[in-house]
Amino acid sequence: MPESNGLSIVKTVLNNLWTHIGHEDDGHLVHTDKRTGMQLVSVKTWPSLASARQALAIGFSKIEWEELKEPPPGA
Repeated sequence: MPESNGLSIVKTVLNNLWTHIGHEDDGHLVHTDKRTGMQLVSVKTWPSLASARQALAIGFSKIEWEELKEPPPGA
């Protein structure tokens, strides 16, 4: 749930030279391609940072993503 000021808390799941994947407080994963700036958001949600990390460990390609066409509120 976003904070009262409209911002959401994002915890880093993966951060390397090309990719940042964050776990938002609403349970969605947000993938940012650092080379292009393109962002994807997961269709499914994960209840915790640990479960999100497990999902990535199983395989990034197994996560269903959709393109984030507009920035989240407060961004």
